[in-house]
Order: sequence, then structure tokens, then C-alpha cells
Amino acid sequence: MNLFRVLASGKRGLNEENMSACLAWLLHPGMDHGFGPAFLKAFLAEIGSHAEAADAQFQGELAQLGERIKYRLRSNSEDDLSIDVELEHNAGGQGFVDVLVSVNDDWVIAIENKISAAAAQDSTQLLGQYRGLCDEACAGQPEPASPEGRRLMVFLVPPHSLAQAEEDFERSVLAEWNELQLGEMHRQDGKVLVSWRRRNGRPSIENVITRMLGDELDGEIEPLHDQTRHTLLALRRFISGDFEGYPFSRKKSVGGANPATEKRIRLSGLAKEADGFVGVAAGLSGLLCHLKDAPLDSRDFQFTRQDMSHVQNWLPARSVLAIAAAAQAGFPDIGAVMACAPDGKLSLPGDLLLWLAEQPGKPGFHVGIQGGAASLAAMNHRDVQGRKWGISTQAHTKQWIDSATFARLYRQARDRLA
Repeated sequence: MNLFRVLASGKRGLNEENMSACLAWLLHPGMDHGFGPAFLKAFLAEIGSHAEAADAQFQGELAQLGERIKYRLRSNSEDDLSIDVELEHNAGGQGFVDVLVSVNDDWVIAIENKISAAAAQDSTQLLGQYRGLCDEACAGQPEPASPEGRRLMVFLVPPHSLAQAEEDFERSVLAEWNELQLGEMHRQDGKVLVSWRRRNGRPSIENVITRMLGDELDGEIEPLHDQTRHTLLALRRFISGDFEGYPFSRKKSVGGANPATEKRIRLSGLAKEADGFVGVAAGLSGLLCHLKDAPLDSRDFQFTRQDMSHVQNWLPARSVLAIAAAAQAGFPDIGAVMACAPDGKLSLPGDLLLWLAEQPGKPGFHVGIQGGAASLAAMNHRDVQGRKWGISTQAHTKQWIDSATFARLYRQARDRLA
């Protein structure tokens, strides 16, 4: 049994955040996997010989870091290395780093993880993250200041997009970074392209896992717990299979209708069936997407009188009617939309939020963004477009921005892309 493949077989599969959390768990010496810093040490050894840096001593210093981690963690000394692993680190308001490994004040290893080919083509965001990390290191120092310590920017891509990522990486990240002319203070830093799967001599997470299993067999590390060993074996197989789930067979339905569907019905007919349920792909978010493209009274809906209140992607007919009425009135109250969400909470993609914010009724709502407006302004268009954002009728903290500000910053990101 491969639990990774089981979870990837679901409708949404394993996403980028899931795989980042898995990698962070492996890299953190204090987690319950039981092999301490062994994976982190193997990871540093794997990427060290491939890191590209202006300073020729960088690779050797990275190798020394691995040895220091092994020695210090076993010495029980008061000056043992302090190792911290963080998910979604806000790099000075200039982008979020998927996984950040910090070792004392000496090293920062920033990992930007991609698991889809489309996302892996956007490698320029490393530059913003790098600048943000440098700003953090210079905080509190007089201007001009040199960022202390070492920074290694790791761009982790899926195996099936490595060739494209290499081209983009060489053309955009490496070329643009070399043209920044940041001076001597940045020569201690490096960057490296890593693949999840072993391929073309590039460093890979698959290689790190293979090394871990081999080191245990050779007695180079302490014996692994059976569950940990099985997890590593399952993960290696999952990576080598390009993150594919199991090929479950799906029951075919006539005309694409859900088997629970009793009939198809127009919006005008729903008023007489207000106690029933309507099937919409992606639920309330999908209903709004349909509304964005065409009026709801122009389409047929899957309908049933069965109780579907706890079934995904089925909405009460009353909710569909309420959304249609709110749209006809120009969305005077976004609360009418949120009231139709099953749990009273709603997350929508960037394009849909922009459309709502630009409706003639000028609905007032707020968008929750970690880091607030400054963080949103630093994001590129794909990041804003592809992520789902929580909305509310009020600002709960300073990290909630109003819809007009969201729309303005989103349009700016889109214009930069154009």
C-alpha cells in the first residue's frame, strides 16, 4: 500500500502545500521520523556539488555545514547548532518561501517548491524572495548594510517539467540575478535547480531518499523505524511515478449527470422546488464562476429532492435562487453570497474576486491575505490568480484588505505580466 498514491487519487489530489509540508517534516531534525538531522545532512550533500555561486568556496562551505550539523547535534554542547524549519515564510513582504531552513545565523536555505509543470515555468519569483531575505538580514543595521550569513535559493520542480524549468531557470533567474550587480556583499550566496525525481544528473529528492535508505543498510546512520522506512519507500515510489494516484475506475453516468440527479431544471422552475438541491461542479465557487460567464437563467441545473446537505458540490435550491436574486440586484450585499456557503466561510480564486469587486453594485467585502496589502503587492499575477482567498464582510485584522484595494493590486500584477 502506498498512502501517497491513495491520497493523490482524490478529486483534488496532493497539492503543493501538502508536498512542502512533507519535505519540511523530513528536513526538520526534531520531528518524529526518528532519524534526526540525517535527511537534512543528505539533502545538503546532494545539492552542495550543484549549487551555483559567484564564490568558489560556497560549495565547500555548504559541505562543512553538513558536517557541523552532524557533529554539534551529537556533542551535547551548549553551543549546539540551532536549526529551524518553517513553512510559508514571508520573505520581507516580497513573497512567501514554501520551506525555509535556518541554521543559527549562518545559513538560510529557501526552497520554492513546484509540483506542476505550469507553476514550474515561473521561476522569477525567486528573485523577490531573495531580496526579501537579504532585507531581513540587514534589518536594524545602518545603511548601506551587508546581509550576514549565507543564503541558498533552491528551486524544486517536478520531474516532467525539468527540461522547461532548466531553460527558464537559465534564461530568467540566473541571467537576471547575474545582471543585478549587487556587489561583493552577495557573493557568499548561491542558487540551485533541484528535481523531485532523479533525472539528467540534476540533484533530486529521490536521490536523497535513496541515499538515506542506503546509508541505513550500510550502517552509516541509526536503524530506521519500520514506519519511517515504509514512508520513505512509498514517497520514493510516488515521486518516480510523477505524483500519480491509483487508477480507480469511475461509474459512468448518462450525459455527465450525477447518479442522484432526478431531472434537469431551469432557474425559473426552481422557485417551485425550493426544498430540493442543485448539483454544481465546485459548489458555490463554481456557481459564481458560471454566473461570471453568463446569467444563471440561461442554463439547466441538475436537481434532486434527496437530502444532499452533506454531499460535496450540492447546494440548496434556495441558495441558488438567493445568488441569482443578488446578481440581478448588482450584488448590493456580499453577505447574501456568504450566507449561502455551507459553513458561512467562502474562499474564491483571484479572478472571481476581481469580478465581484468590479460589479456595478460595488459590493463591499474584505480579503484575508497573510502580510496584508504589502504582501499582495509583491506577488505576481499567477500567484494571485491561482490561489483561493478567504473573504468576509468585515476586516478581522490588519491583514484583511478591502475589495477595492485587492482589485487595484490585482490589476497592477496583471498589467506587469502584460
